[in-house]
Amino acid sequence: MYFQNLETIEINEQLKRYDSKSDINKNDSEFQNLIAKIKERQEPIELKKATQLLIKFGNVRYEKMNSEQNNQRKQWFPKIILQYYEKALEMGDTFFDTTELKKKISVLKQQ
Repeated sequence: MYFQNLETIEINEQLKRYDSKSDINKNDSEFQNLIAKIKERQEPIELKKATQLLIKFGNVRYEKMNSEQNNQRKQWFPKIILQYYEKALEMGDTFFDTTELKKKISVLKQQ
């Protein structure tokens, strides 16, 4: 019981830390491990927060893609963005209206 509470506290602290960040590195393994742990635990509050973070960081990359002038670099963004959006869709489909997210995913897959 104590371990479960300790793990919950740790996850909540990590979620708050990532929520305060404007962006992360695409290969942030700590963030990816956090998302995997939350997905495994299936706690609704954690899933909601993680979904919001995935969408947030996906949107940051989406904006970077739209402002990128170099077409060579621009072509790599959809693959990166899709990783965030598809995880968000998978984890938060029951908590949020994902209509807009599905539209963005569809557009990105066509690029």
